[in-house]
Amino acid sequence: MTGPVFSEPRRPRFKFVPLAWHPWLGVAARVVLGGVLICAGIGKAFQPADFARLIYGYHVLHMDLVNLPPLWLPWIELLTGALLVVLGAGGGGAPMRSRRG
Repeated sequence: MTGPVFSEPRRPRFKFVPLAWHPWLGVAARVVLGGVLICAGIGKAFQPADFARLIYGYHVLHMDLVNLPPLWLPWIELLTGALLVVLGAGGGGAPMRSRRG
């Protein structure tokens, strides 16, 4: 009795490139995320009292500490968003460069 006969696997007609490896996908993701952080930070940076009320409503921090995050968190969001937009629009990041290297 002979074993089953297997045919050779079919080769794809096109070159498959995973989306995660596409160089412009990372750039687009950084720019979009930077824009979201900028939009979120602008509203909080110029209305810290409203942001403090929101934090107090969650009852996450003690009442004495509620006023601290509205003073620094929006500016960190704005800085991070601006860096993502400016540096993200510049091209691929370090993981992309080291893989090609």
